[in-house]
Amino acid sequence: MPDYSSFKPTSDGDGRDYVQKWPAFVDQVGEDLDGKANALHTHGEGPPAGAPIPFSEQAEEPACGADEGVIYTADDGGDTCLYYKAGEKVLELARPGQVPAPGYIIGMQLSEASATEITIQPGACETDGKLYVLESAVTIDVLATSLFTIRGINIIPPASGSLLSAECFQDITATPAYIQKSDDGTYWHRVGQPTRRVIGLYPAKDDAVLSGFSTKSGGEYNCGTVLIVAETSPPTSATPYNVGLPNLESGYNITGHYTARINGDSSTTTQRLLVNSAYTMGGTGREHYQGIEIKADDGYADLHVSNVGGTATVMYLYLNAIDIPTGMAR
Repeated sequence: MPDYSSFKPTSDGDGRDYVQKWPAFVDQVGEDLDGKANALHTHGEGPPAGAPIPFSEQAEEPACGADEGVIYTADDGGDTCLYYKAGEKVLELARPGQVPAPGYIIGMQLSEASATEITIQPGACETDGKLYVLESAVTIDVLATSLFTIRGINIIPPASGSLLSAECFQDITATPAYIQKSDDGTYWHRVGQPTRRVIGLYPAKDDAVLSGFSTKSGGEYNCGTVLIVAETSPPTSATPYNVGLPNLESGYNITGHYTARINGDSSTTTQRLLVNSAYTMGGTGREHYQGIEIKADDGYADLHVSNVGGTATVMYLYLNAIDIPTGMAR
């Protein structure tokens, strides 16, 4: 018990001693109480400053008057959850593993580990209202195809708990038949299975994961320089070509970044490349062009060459990078 005897008035007097000593008394009491929690939950003296305040689980919902509010914890499915009750209304404030926000994802970037393996970096993501955590990087086996293909990686929630392991990931075909947006539009998941969130995509060709594939910090998948279109008789009118972009959902455009090359049949041939009927670039003879952007929602774009003074003999399109879809690891 603190000693406050020094603040005792020295005489009965007219009360001036009380008035004079009161400010110092208040300061001293304030110091003595500093760091003491105002424990309203019947646990006796509160913890020191900065220490957590314990809340024992309540076996029953506490009573609460019409003009009162109480905070308490109770068991729900083995979790100790925090509640606020006002009158007869109850609001759940928090539970273990509560998700920061719908669609939340951090870390979990993908990269090539080998011709048939993908590495997934540590991280965490929300899926269907629950938060799952990958504590350390894992490498998983994936399928690689002969033709250029974009595939996805989805999580399989563990039978219990929230920790992910290598066994909790699988690769799937990245098409609308297998992947769809969540109901709230914040992430992608396997069709009809909202708990199986798709955390990212990877490109494959020649029966191998694309060499050098990685997740770039700027929100792109690095694809190196992969030949997507090799046309030795370039069309002179709009013709659809598969330009290697993911086909996830009708109307959801994804941007690819390309390098192109067009050869003319002579040094005086002027040729112009048009993408979706829009002029992209042109030149005379043999030309290489970088920084071409193509948007598509089904993986296809209309390409053709407009010639002057000759004919184009080659139209090559190289994919360099793909913008990462919203809701996937970046």
